[in-house]
Amino acid sequence: MKRKTALLTFALLVIILPTVVSGSPFYFVPNTMIEDRKYGSFSVIVEEGFYFLIFDNTGYITDNYTRVDSYVIFTLNFEEEGMRDISAQKSVKAGEYNFISFNFDLTGIYVTECDFEMTASERISAFLTDSTGLAEYLEETADLTKGQRQRAIILVSSISSSIIAILLIMIVFMRYKPIWRIKKKYQAYRNKKAGIKFKNIG
Repeated sequence: MKRKTALLTFALLVIILPTVVSGSPFYFVPNTMIEDRKYGSFSVIVEEGFYFLIFDNTGYITDNYTRVDSYVIFTLNFEEEGMRDISAQKSVKAGEYNFISFNFDLTGIYVTECDFEMTASERISAFLTDSTGLAEYLEETADLTKGQRQRAIILVSSISSSIIAILLIMIVFMRYKPIWRIKKKYQAYRNKKAGIKFKNIG
């Protein structure tokens, strides 16, 4: 009994968790993801190459598609001399994204520390990625129209609710099935006993 209940619970988690836990299938530089915040910062070591700093206001990062326009003030500083520090302001409209690019390519230097800090008027996500991650991100967010987001949210919610309800019913049924059997046998015994008494009376 306990084993069956555990298996059903595990099945519930396997089915539900992928729809509940938010995740980003695209690549981003580790430890640079800032999810829906008005203030955020990170400090990370980057290798030489071409990078993109993305400001995401589509809601895709956290599956929160109720968005408002956001105004971001940020700085991007580098430890190595010769790299131009960036200090700028950007407006990112609801349902859209914005990004800046920079190229770390200094002769004889292969890694540098990159420090980022931002303050936004409304919650927004930000992360650092390379050209591959940018292409994957653009592909993932290309079809995120407002109608599709709403339909996706409704569909996922409906499916999740249905699965949860069915599995909970199954768990309850499996847990209390022996009790129903005992009650059924007890009722049959009472009916049989009542039938014997009826014969004796007749």
